[in-house]
This record gives sequence, C-alpha cells and structure tokens, in this order.
Amino acid sequence: MSPAPSSDQGLDAEHLPALIADLAGKSDLVWVTVPGRPPQALWNIWHDNAIAVVTGGIEQRDPGLVDGAAVEVILRSKE
Repeated sequence: MSPAPSSDQGLDAEHLPALIADLAGKSDLVWVTVPGRPPQALWNIWHDNAIAVVTGGIEQRDPGLVDGAAVEVILRSKE
C-alpha cells in the first residue's frame, strides 16, 4: 500500500510512515475499504510495520481481501 498524504492535513511523505505506525499501534480497529464494497471495521494488530487482520472461518467476516489487493485503510486519531 502506498499512502498518499493529503496536502490539506499538512502531512508530508517523510513523516507519514511514523504517523501510520503511531496510529496503528494505538488502535485495535481499522476501517478497510475494498473497491466495490462499503467500508468495514476490522480488528487488527500492528506487527512488523504492517497492519495484520484475520478474517474468515470463525473470525471476523471477510470483506473481500485477497493477497496483493489495493485497499483504503482509515486510522483514527483523538487529535
């Protein structure tokens, strides 16, 4: 995933990885949007500089994730 910073938020590419790591490390929930599907909240963990989710089986419902698929991930902040 290649995040694209929004210029109206004052983010720059240099600081974006640290911001993502900070937000993902503090939250157990992310919103994931797979193209053609509505956003879905997924429980996750931050592991080895990546957001990891478990879906299928008895776990949370599979939102249509496949290996290598591009998705939009929304992380929340209290700021």
